[in-house]
Amino acid sequence: IRLFATPCEARAVGFHQWMRDGLALYDALSGSYRRYDGGPVNGAMAEVFPHACTVALLGFIPPLREKRSIRRNLLERHGVDVSLLSSQDQVDAALAALTGVIALENGHSSAGEGIDTMLLPARPLPARYETRP
Repeated sequence: IRLFATPCEARAVGFHQWMRDGLALYDALSGSYRRYDGGPVNGAMAEVFPHACTVALLGFIPPLREKRSIRRNLLERHGVDVSLLSSQDQVDAALAALTGVIALENGHSSAGEGIDTMLLPARPLPARYETRP
């Protein structure tokens, strides 16, 4: 699963504002929640990546050019009403929430280590995902 490159602060550009926002959110919530590190999910704030969550739930890598319809269909298959989700950001937020629900039901895996661990909504994860049209 391809991920965005995450440069150090000195090399970050405007596109990387999402990283700064995420780190600021972690800081703001750190008094109430711990960072997910691959252990229990209860009481933790976790990093998710919508593309990786989509791949984990589908079991294969779908074409990125169809991400909006694929993610909306995936949410609908899991009982999520997508009629009020008007932007890709809202769809991705719903996918992150679904990942959290699946994790609380113990249907999750993780990738990474320590506080650089990403939560994924599938158990177990295969060694490799194939690309499908």
